[in-house]
Formats: sequence, C-alpha cells, structure tokens
Amino acid sequence: MKAVLSRVSILFFGIAAFEASTSFAQSGWFWQNPMPQGNYLRAVAAIDANTVVAVGGFGTIIRTEDGGATWTVQSSGTTKDLLGVSFLDRNTGTAVGTAGTILRTEDGGATWTPQPNPFGDSIFLIGIAFIDFNNWIAVGGYGLILRTFNGGASWEDRPSGTSSLLRSVSFGDANTGTAVGFDGTIVRTEDGGVTWTPQSSGTPNQFLFGVSFVDANTGTAVGTGGTILHTTDGGATWTLQSSGTTQFLRGVSFVNANTGTAVGDQGTILRTDNDGATWTLQSSGTTQFLYGVSFVNANTGTAVGSLGVILRTDNGGATWITQSSGTTEILYAVSFVNANTGTAVGSLGVILRTDNGGATWITQSRPAGVTWYGVSFVNANTGTAVGYPGAIVRTEDGGATWILQYSPTPEDVFAVSFADANTGTAVGRFGTILRTNTGGH
Repeated sequence: MKAVLSRVSILFFGIAAFEASTSFAQSGWFWQNPMPQGNYLRAVAAIDANTVVAVGGFGTIIRTEDGGATWTVQSSGTTKDLLGVSFLDRNTGTAVGTAGTILRTEDGGATWTPQPNPFGDSIFLIGIAFIDFNNWIAVGGYGLILRTFNGGASWEDRPSGTSSLLRSVSFGDANTGTAVGFDGTIVRTEDGGVTWTPQSSGTPNQFLFGVSFVDANTGTAVGTGGTILHTTDGGATWTLQSSGTTQFLRGVSFVNANTGTAVGDQGTILRTDNDGATWTLQSSGTTQFLYGVSFVNANTGTAVGSLGVILRTDNGGATWITQSSGTTEILYAVSFVNANTGTAVGSLGVILRTDNGGATWITQSRPAGVTWYGVSFVNANTGTAVGYPGAIVRTEDGGATWILQYSPTPEDVFAVSFADANTGTAVGRFGTILRTNTGGH
C-alpha cells in the first residue's frame, strides 16, 4: 500500500511553489464515488451477516448494516492510518494503527475515543484481538505486544520474546492466543496474554501476515510466497499446506475447523472446506491487493483491500460482488472562459495561461512531481486544476497564485468541472468522484 500520509508528503514536495497558506483540515471536497470513500482499506471485522466494519488509510472507518449494500463513513478523529480492527459485539470495538493510535467505541462507532498507550506516538500497531469486554491484546512493530485489563483505560507492555514485527493476533479462547509476523515469527500465550512463548514455524524466510484460530488448538497462518501453515496442537507443530499460489497472502478467516478463506495480492482469494487439505482459487473479479477478510458463517464474508475495494460473498465465495469499482481513463485539459482567455494544464506540473486566444501562452507554475489532468474556469479569475497525486489547486486571481486544497484521495484525479464558483465535480482513477459546494474551501 502507498500510505495516504506518504502520498500527502509527496504532494507537499511537488507543489512547494504554491502558497503555503492552505491547511489539511476537512474542506468542501467529499467522496461521491467510490462510495463512501476510496482510501486503502487494511482490515475488516464482520460482526454478523449484515454488520461489517472496515478501517484503513487516513483514519478511515466505514460501517455497513445491510450486508454492504450501503456503507457509512464514521468519524475516527484521526488522520493516522488504521491497520487493525476488532469488535466484541455490535457496539464494542477497537481500531489500531500508526503513531500508537488506539481508538475505542462502545456505541457501534457513532463515536470513537482515543486510548492511551505507554509509548505514545513512537509505535505502530497492526493487530487487535478481544478476549472479553475489559481484556484486549494489540500487536505491532518490533515484537510489541500491549495488553489492557480495563477496557483500554491503560495498557501495559508484555514481553513477546521477539523483535520481529507482529502483524496479526487471534485468540481461540480466553487464555489461548497466537500472534504472527515477519521472519516466520509465531508467539503463543496460554494465560490470556500475560506471558508469550516463541514457536517454530519452520518458515524463517517468510513473513506471516494473518492468523485465525477457531479453538485453543486449531489455527491457520498465512504469509509471503503463498505460505499457509496449519496447527492442530496449539502451535507445538505447524504443517505447511499447499496453497497453489505464490502470491502473498495477507489475511485469513476460519469459521470452523474445516471452513476458511485466505486473501492476498492481485485479488487472490483461496477457500478450503476440509481444514486446508486442499485450497481452491476463487474468482475475486479484482486485481487489487486484498489485505483483510472476515466471515461470520460458512457463506457470508467480506474482503477489503487497496484503493478502497470491498468484496462481498453470500455463497461461500462462489461469487464475489464488488462494492467499490472504478475506471482508469487519463485526461489532459484546457478551459476557455471567452474567446481570448484560457488555461491549459498537463504533465510535469505545467500550467499555461493565454489572454489573446492562444497567440501566446505564459507559464504560471511548473512544480516538480505533479501532473495536471483536468482544469475548469468559471470566469477569468476563478479556476481549479486537478491531477496526480490526488492534487487539487484553486486560483481566484487568474492563476497569479494557486492555493493547494485538501483532497480526500491520494489517487489520480483526471477531470474537473465547475457549474459556478462554488459547485464543482472531479473524477479520476478507480471511479473516484469528488464533489464540492463551497469552491473546495
């Protein structure tokens, strides 16, 4: 994933020539397609057949209560990337992410409250698991394992026995849990996360991204190179299963000892109904990377991934329905407001202006690292340009100065059209549609 924050930093670098008076507070641009947003989604938690929560880049949290027919964006209160999410019931959930972010909700996500951690923003957390209402485990970078006994009011660091990044954690019962991560790392607890013991995966050269336990003894881990590991003795031994793919597998969900689904790069989805003895490739209908998958029963599941893709199945993966899709058309543009006055935009950040019908063109701006694909002027002074990477700029003085506006997408924006000074629509990669009623302010 190209993290939203890193893409924003590229955006700043590329348009340093513009005035720095803008801020990245929420503005008048909002998602219309893909609905409800298009940031990368990193993790998903299926609460029941209809209720699912997904989290991802730039503090994204979205929730559906109708099986994914519609999704509602929830306010997380953060712009940090969220990498993991877990719900105990319909109302009680936790999301974790970069800069030590831990968020808690007890009202189904209507409000999310930041939780303290003993390291502040110097850590990043990737996996989260509930044991009960008060006891949770979070895992992350450099072998970090955090435990709370009081519903997140305070957290303590628990020695993991590893310095490898931990990506995922799963509990089979209140006491028995497993975390997996880079370098084939597997660590196990049998006392509710108080102490952790390293286990041998037999795959020291592979990274393990996901793990799912259905009881204290039976679990599956997935990772790089199509790696699938299975244990029936609580991790005392792990057996390598044949996945039939070399794609990285990044998420796994089992609903019982036999039935499970793994997802990964290039839209890879694998299904087993015999405890992993055989895995069958399913058609996902996408080539986007899939990072998380969650099933509530043998038939009903949701997978999420890059560029806001959401896939849904109600028949055990025989078919997957895309709930966010898009286009990849590329546009360059010119906008004239009368016979003489026009602006053209294009590659290498060029913005050109003519006041004599194109007899001569004056370069107004040429920032490095930006490509402009679309432009729209409503009068000689007021115009907007859009492009790569997710860039939106506005001028109200005929292009003498261009002001960077907050853009809710890191993806290419290919075209823009304003009906008046305030009302505009922009479109771009992967079906992105952005709308403003305030001139983008």
